[in-house]
Amino acid sequence: MKKTTQNLFTVLLLVALFFTSCKSEQESMSENSYKTRDMIVKAKLSKNIKAKLQYPDSYEFVELKVKDSVLYSENISSRLNYYQQIIEADRKNLEKQELYKKEGSSLYKEDKVNELQATVSKNEKILVEIDRIATELGEKVNETAYCTYNYRFKSKNTSGKSGDYNYIVQTGQAPEYKVLMIAEKESMITPNPIDFPGYNEMIKSFE
Repeated sequence: MKKTTQNLFTVLLLVALFFTSCKSEQESMSENSYKTRDMIVKAKLSKNIKAKLQYPDSYEFVELKVKDSVLYSENISSRLNYYQQIIEADRKNLEKQELYKKEGSSLYKEDKVNELQATVSKNEKILVEIDRIATELGEKVNETAYCTYNYRFKSKNTSGKSGDYNYIVQTGQAPEYKVLMIAEKESMITPNPIDFPGYNEMIKSFE
């Protein structure tokens, strides 16, 4: 009995070590992936900024820090919610039109009803298509769509005086990590610069 207990303990210990090892390896891979991403972004930004400086040799990198990262799955959820809200609002307007019709009100407009019905039908089809695209993307929905960074550097301005500069930067997905936008204020950046693969093509098919 004692030997059996010892064997069981050994097996459980090995299992625990196995999962701990796997978890550590995954965390290490993720950390390395993030470091690689940030190094690529840093290099692209440095090249971009230096090309625009009057004194490129004065450029001094200070900081590049991730402010936010958005997954394709988050963009998909956002779009689904967006169209669901539009459909709900249009259905409420249709209910109002039906009420106006029953009351014999001059507010009832048949062309308005037809327009709302067409819009609801179109947006319901878009919801179906978004679900289809999400299913086809599979695990890719868990990949990063874009990142927003706080970027800081020092350099001489056009007058030759040293300055400290802070920018908000948006970058695209792997492996290019394309710099999408560099802005002085967060209010100047695009709220959703990248949707998800297949979305824009699908929307164009409804135009």
